[in-house]
Amino acid sequence: MAPVPGPGRAANPVPFSSPSALVPWTAQFPPTPVGPRSPLPVELARYGRPQLEGEVEDIRETTVVLPQGLMSKFKGPISLLLLPFKPTMVLGAWLFRGNTPKERATDVVVSVLRGDGTVLQARLEGELCGAVPRLGDYVSMWGGERHGVLIMGLGFNHSVNAEIRIQKR
Repeated sequence: MAPVPGPGRAANPVPFSSPSALVPWTAQFPPTPVGPRSPLPVELARYGRPQLEGEVEDIRETTVVLPQGLMSKFKGPISLLLLPFKPTMVLGAWLFRGNTPKERATDVVVSVLRGDGTVLQARLEGELCGAVPRLGDYVSMWGGERHGVLIMGLGFNHSVNAEIRIQKR
């Protein structure tokens, strides 16, 4: 049993054998991703430093409603022009056509773990044509930022040494 110090007396300090024993325990952080496994091709290196570079941590698909096209804006004026010539057809189309279904598309949202430990998101809008990023791949991405998310216009997957291409809608 250890002696209890009395009033006015300090407890005997525990002797330390090395100065490193005085260092408090620190939490272990996950390792930072390694650098690119392959250099950028010449046609991509000319764009400069990528806006987002790191290891893919998460991939999700989201469904978005596309904006209405130009034709939907002209349906009303065109039907008014046709009303004197084909009134039954125009009135029938107005009464019985129902709601026009909204056009939907799927976008891919990629979460990338950067070298400094922060996680940023990139949105791939359109159809993927080139290399598809997978979990753990090291990627470089260029594009514009909208509401804190990088809208990828150009990308490179270092893990498979291929370009990430998107066919715009």
